[in-house]
Amino acid sequence: MQKRDNGNTKYFPLEYAGDTKIVRFPKIKTKANPYDENWQLYFEERETEKMRISLKGHYYLIKMFNEQKGCCAICKEKLTLETGGRCHKYWKNGVSFNQLVHPSCHRKAHSNLDFKEFFTPAYCGGNRL
Repeated sequence: MQKRDNGNTKYFPLEYAGDTKIVRFPKIKTKANPYDENWQLYFEERETEKMRISLKGHYYLIKMFNEQKGCCAICKEKLTLETGGRCHKYWKNGVSFNQLVHPSCHRKAHSNLDFKEFFTPAYCGGNRL
C-alpha cells in the first residue's frame, strides 16, 4: 500500500514465492576447459543460453542484434526465430568482440580455416557479462 500526496491509496499485488520461476543452468561438462580452443564452441553456446535467460544478457543480445541490423555477421542473411542465433567471440587487432551469427555459420567459423583468418577465436572465459 502506498499513500499519495493527494490522499489516494494505491495497492500493489503480493508476489508469492511459488510464482517465481526457478532457472537452473546446465552443469559444465567435467572435461571442458575454457583455455582449450577445442571447447570454445561449447562455451560460446552455453554463454549464449545464459545471456538469453538473464535480463542484462537479454538487453546485450538485443543491442548486438540492432547494431548488426538483424543480419548474421558472417553470411549477412537475416537472423530470425526460425534460424536462431549464437554469440560468437573473436579477436581482431588485439581486441575481443562479440557478434551474432547463425548456428550453422558458427559451426563453420570454428571448423573452417578460411574463417579463422578473419575471426581468430577469443579466450572463452574472458568476456563474461
